[in-house]
Amino acid sequence: MLDQPPQPVADSSIGPATRPRARWGFMGSCTRGTGAALLDYARHAENLLNWDVALLLCIGGNDDQGLIARVEMHFGTSRVVRLTKWPKTQALDGLVKRFSVTDLYMLKYGVHEGVISEIARNMVHAVFEARVPHGDRFARISPSVPGDGVPVVPHMVTVQRASGNLRAALGIPPEATVFCRYGGWDTFDIDYVHTTVRAASGLPATFFLFMNTDSSWCRSVTHASLPEAQLPRDPGCSSRVLFLNNTDDPVAKSRFIQTCDAMLHARQSGETFGLAIAEFAVHDRRVITEEPPEMEAGIRPIHVNELGERALYYHDQVSLMALLRGFDRSAPLSNRWGGYRGYSPRHVMSRFNEVFNVNRYPPQGCSAGDRSGCRRATLDYNPSHEHWLRRAGGRRECRHEPVVSVQGTATNCSAKLQKLGRASAPTALYLPIVNCSTRRPAWPTCAHWLAERCNLMCIIGEA
Repeated sequence: MLDQPPQPVADSSIGPATRPRARWGFMGSCTRGTGAALLDYARHAENLLNWDVALLLCIGGNDDQGLIARVEMHFGTSRVVRLTKWPKTQALDGLVKRFSVTDLYMLKYGVHEGVISEIARNMVHAVFEARVPHGDRFARISPSVPGDGVPVVPHMVTVQRASGNLRAALGIPPEATVFCRYGGWDTFDIDYVHTTVRAASGLPATFFLFMNTDSSWCRSVTHASLPEAQLPRDPGCSSRVLFLNNTDDPVAKSRFIQTCDAMLHARQSGETFGLAIAEFAVHDRRVITEEPPEMEAGIRPIHVNELGERALYYHDQVSLMALLRGFDRSAPLSNRWGGYRGYSPRHVMSRFNEVFNVNRYPPQGCSAGDRSGCRRATLDYNPSHEHWLRRAGGRRECRHEPVVSVQGTATNCSAKLQKLGRASAPTALYLPIVNCSTRRPAWPTCAHWLAERCNLMCIIGEA
């Protein structure tokens, strides 16, 4: 059963009289699937969570004018700022001040490259790398993004189904088998797949249709918009290999997918989420993809978990050619498949709110009517220690004792406790406090001792 939509939440944990409602900024690349995901998060934050979205920072996007137009259509040009590259802190904080942003969400690669606001709270969402958490909240888009213990907030899968397809416009017979590909321009990049497609394009009644795909592997090819996309090919590819320009129109994309019998996926680096794969699968299309390698701790990519019978796996040129030759476009798919149901806007934004909204819950241990003496815990720099405190049995409660903020070594931690009039922990309980960026901190540390014995929360910054 689908979850109910998350209810609009109050942004203040200590009451509107002392903390104004949060004003959100959203920042990320406005290209390809990442740009579409950024737009989805921002607009559903308004629609489902009732957040005040004051600013949307679009990085790049010159090649995706359709997506930029959709962003500006939804938020209006007054709330959208376009940048050619990721801003440094000074420039970023100038925009944060100008739009009165209190909470800044960033969808980015995931390494700590110094893009951070010193004014707003920073909510970082990692797409490819999550081993160095930073900001005030930190999450990754899937379990296959490297980052031990970092919480997952996935992309959402939304499909606007259209009627009809592009076969007539492209001169493709109704009975022909069509293998398609859509995704990042340069991410159809497995060499032996290129070789196989060139060979398989000579199969009878078989077409290959590529949208937003680099065609250099197919030799001399000119790109065109519909309906002029049927272009003569040199001997590298037959005339049944067609390349189409990109589209950000969900209806046009749906018609493209409905033209196809299966998706041919070939990304050398694999997928951390695989949004295009999800869109084909939800349209009841099979996905032909390279068998993924074994991953740490038995974690499998999201698309492998979700595709089920819709996936056909190859591992080399011979196995791929066998799949293409033997593909049966009339084979029925089960209508009981439930893949990607957990990635609807309702599900995803509920999780988004849980992870990134620092003001969602009133502090435990403080009554709603009387919060006197209850200090709000703030993160010094790195959000990952929240996760580590949970693993150590620590408490994330706001209690009626002061919150200790510790930078560096166990000695510093002990000194701060003594300064507050607290007894120092036995030396034997201390191990050196490791840098918060490391994956596996040693326990017990000062934070462990505080959480277990003092009912205090020790927020550890970087050493």
